Amino acid sequence: MTAHDPKFAREPKGFLRWFGFGAAPCDGQEDASGETAVEENTLLHDKRELRRRQVLADLSSFLLTHRLEVSPYTLAIAHDVIVGADQR
Repeated sequence: MTAHDPKFAREPKGFLRWFGFGAAPCDGQEDASGETAVEENTLLHDKRELRRRQVLADLSSFLLTHRLEVSPYTLAIAHDVIVGADQR
């Protein structure tokens, strides 16, 4: 039973980091060559990722411009308006 073993080495906040909520480890475990920076740059150059970021920026701008609360309803309306799916 490794979960109850006091010698079991487990990173703190492992699940949070796995889901994308925790901070990156800062104790030197990452490669000093900047591998993570290269991965992030590769993602930014991906056309789908760029479009996704643009839609999110437009959604937030729409909500802020019209002073709307963030809710599933207003997010759906903003998304329909931004991507052109609004029937009106």
